[in-house]
Amino acid sequence: MHIVNNWINCFFIFIPFLGFSHLDWPIIGSQKSIQCFVNTFLQKNTYFSQEYHINQTNKLVHGIRLESESASSELFPAPRLAWYHQLSPNEGLSITLGMYSQNEFEFFYRHQNKSLTSEKSLLLNMEYSKDFSDYYRLEWSNYAKYYWNLASVSLVNKPPTSAAILNLLDKNYGIDTDSLRQSLSSSLEIETVLDSATNLLLDVLSQEQQEMTSTIITESTFAYNNSGKGVAIGTELSFKYDPNPTWRGWLSFDCALSKRKDDNSGIWYNFDKHRPWSLKWHNYFNMGNAWTLSLKYSYTGGMAYRPYSDLSQLGKVDSTSQNPVLFEIEEKNSGHYSPCSRFDIRLSQETQFYSLHLTKFFEIWNAFNVPNMFLADHESNDIKNIDFNYPFPIFFLGAEIRW
Repeated sequence: MHIVNNWINCFFIFIPFLGFSHLDWPIIGSQKSIQCFVNTFLQKNTYFSQEYHINQTNKLVHGIRLESESASSELFPAPRLAWYHQLSPNEGLSITLGMYSQNEFEFFYRHQNKSLTSEKSLLLNMEYSKDFSDYYRLEWSNYAKYYWNLASVSLVNKPPTSAAILNLLDKNYGIDTDSLRQSLSSSLEIETVLDSATNLLLDVLSQEQQEMTSTIITESTFAYNNSGKGVAIGTELSFKYDPNPTWRGWLSFDCALSKRKDDNSGIWYNFDKHRPWSLKWHNYFNMGNAWTLSLKYSYTGGMAYRPYSDLSQLGKVDSTSQNPVLFEIEEKNSGHYSPCSRFDIRLSQETQFYSLHLTKFFEIWNAFNVPNMFLADHESNDIKNIDFNYPFPIFFLGAEIRW
């Protein structure tokens, strides 16, 4: 075997971070390949594939990706299948089907439940492409996606402690619980104490009092598990151009719909990071002497959020009520923030460092300082939240070494 390409990214924002490495070993024979991808922090993946040329216009590719996730000691086999059909010398059609795993949930979820596994998905994608010439290409892709094992958070009730029940009986209802406390001090089984306390409640309290008592003594906590499911559909239209040696780029527009639920009895709602649409325009300019200037612009629909209204500002508070409603909260992720834009600049140079290929680059993120930190509702334009991801232009210096 021969190592074709091996590279490591090192990024620097005041302190260096190790990125990832990629190894590629082709087996003898042009129709078979093995690829190994190693994420130094969480995952180690290996991909095996084989390609069949059925005839001059049809090609079939199948493979399997073995994904190992160290945090949960999980090995997930993810098969892939793709069919490519040449409609004409300038037109093509492809259908791909594959399984994938991801770890997109918040990092503290696994701290709360170390048995959480990676999230899984099944993706079906259909793409049509047309080459107008050697320099211009149109692509239209449509996809459907099904998720399972999504990391979810739910509020669950903890069993009440015997001490909580006894204190409630003493303070709220004046029931003598000395005998029960003596049972506790003599190491009687807790279940027996709870049963005795429950019998007292049934004998003395009304049904309404029993329900109120259950609410008072029951404690709630958050549970983290892989019970979530989700679905997504989307379409993207892109135009790629490469008219001359000094300029190339692409323009795309996509729209999507994604829903998820946290358990079998839950309701469907938009994914937290769901954006209904986005417009992207990327351009690359060869400046000479191995320098490249990249200009990237995006204009995207706002992410989903849970809408709420301050009724006091709207003048809708019922002043005659003893417990007036001050806020009105709607269904989870049923609203969207206002669209936001971002403009990034990257200047890079390819050079040699001894026998190694070195790329030095300088980037400015959100170069025009668009105030995307203020998140407003896309209909009312009322500010609902503040996000400090890119509150001002960020300067980024990095280097990439390949050998």
